[in-house]
Amino acid sequence: MVFGQYAQYYDTIYKKKNYKKECAYLEGLYKKYSQNKIRTILDLGCGTASHMIPFIEKGYQVTGIDASAQMLKIASDRKS
Repeated sequence: MVFGQYAQYYDTIYKKKNYKKECAYLEGLYKKYSQNKIRTILDLGCGTASHMIPFIEKGYQVTGIDASAQMLKIASDRKS
């Protein structure tokens, strides 16, 4: 997989990406369109957990899934 080939560079490539802002936007959508309070999130293609961590810090229960074992290894190391 292509993502496995560049997993070690992924965070460097996207270091200027504002993940917290994107998470705030998503949280606004959850609140606007959900009838119930969202407490759990399934992050498909979670990569190195850059979206997961801000949500976890806000108290959400987040499960991340990715096809790249290398990305998941980095994500796991970041959450530890």
